[in-house]
Amino acid sequence: MDEFFNWDDDLLIGVADLDEQHEACARLLERLFRVLFEAENSGDSLPSTSIAELSRLFEDLHALISEHFLEEETLMREVDFPGRDNHIREHNMLRAELLHYKGTLLHQDGGLDIKMLMRLKKWFVSHIVHKDRDFADFLKTREQLASLRKG
Repeated sequence: MDEFFNWDDDLLIGVADLDEQHEACARLLERLFRVLFEAENSGDSLPSTSIAELSRLFEDLHALISEHFLEEETLMREVDFPGRDNHIREHNMLRAELLHYKGTLLHQDGGLDIKMLMRLKKWFVSHIVHKDRDFADFLKTREQLASLRKG
């Protein structure tokens, strides 16, 4: 089986803490995929052990993403990032989607499917490549201007 989420350096935005958090999220998405893939290929319905593991992985992913978003949003406020409100709106949409996916998993006997994870991965990659990279570019420009002023 190929990797679901093959992290590569093209996803780096150049802000070390945020890059590490992004990579940790990608690893969790990969683990979710593997557990779901194995469970779906083991029979007609998800075994309760798989549902429990998927639930735990979703909890871990939600906690990691919440921590990441909090750090990112705090930094955006500190530097008065002009795209902050739109960026935070996207974060809130993903938070809601994660809760929906978890609810689907827990209340519909494992109704989560690989298509849901594919949508989550697609959103995550797009968000990094566009929104987070824009924020990182803003931070780098700000740092460069500060260096010029000191020089």
